[in-house]
Amino acid sequence: METQPFFPHEPEIVRFFTPQETGLSLLMVGYNDFRVVRPYLYERRQEFCTLHFVLSGRGSLRIDGKIFPVEENDAFFIDDRRSFAYWPDSCAPWDYVWFSFEGKDATALVRGAGFSENRPVLPCGQSWKIRAEIAALLRAENRKNLSVFGALSAYYSLLDSLRAKSEERPAGQDYAERAKLYIEEKYFDPEFRVESLCSMLHLSHAQLCRIFRRFVGGTPVDYIAEKRLARARLLLETSSLQAQEIAYVSGFADPDYFYKTFKKKFGQTPSQYRKSRPFPPQDVQ
Repeated sequence: METQPFFPHEPEIVRFFTPQETGLSLLMVGYNDFRVVRPYLYERRQEFCTLHFVLSGRGSLRIDGKIFPVEENDAFFIDDRRSFAYWPDSCAPWDYVWFSFEGKDATALVRGAGFSENRPVLPCGQSWKIRAEIAALLRAENRKNLSVFGALSAYYSLLDSLRAKSEERPAGQDYAERAKLYIEEKYFDPEFRVESLCSMLHLSHAQLCRIFRRFVGGTPVDYIAEKRLARARLLLETSSLQAQEIAYVSGFADPDYFYKTFKKKFGQTPSQYRKSRPFPPQDVQ
């Protein structure tokens, strides 16, 4: 399934900043979508450093003649001294966010995060956090008032994520745990859908299902249904709410679907289940 661009209606976003009187000056933050923007394939140099975070897709980075593969959730660093070129995979073109910066501490900071001449590409840990911060940073309503401090926060979060990667669990586990937390917060809302989860995590439905099967088991839809059924069963045991009310407050928008799903799971209708309890609520009609 084709991955949707991170900012679907804007193939290229660039924001300029004024220099800061520090050891690091953040010059620009931008977004490029190579499904739309044509890449520069020739080798070149730049007068500043750049740090890129790949949101989706894959491609290649060439620095001083050496080629490095780059994939989703990777970051790559280009300094102001070496020749480089990069290009997207023709079958899975990437989109990415980039930061340009300069200053006496610019190279030392990224070296401290783990980059080196032989390792210009690093995988990110807790990539869902980086995506959430970038989404907030470059959201249309925030862009007009974007401050250098917000951009620096996202920049340092990305570096911190790179440093933490060695202690991270397998790729994708952060997404799975974040998805479970988000489901815990939202599953009892009848308007909550898996599409909301995909949007929050900036993943396609196929990507989310693949991650869920690996780290949680089953699909997100199954997991949400289990949560809703568990809540409904508890309410049947401990409250005097009518079954239709229980369906709604447990996250089921359609009572008939709730009755059908409940019976399939527990072998009884909600009313039968309640009556079979040793001490059903006394004021149930």
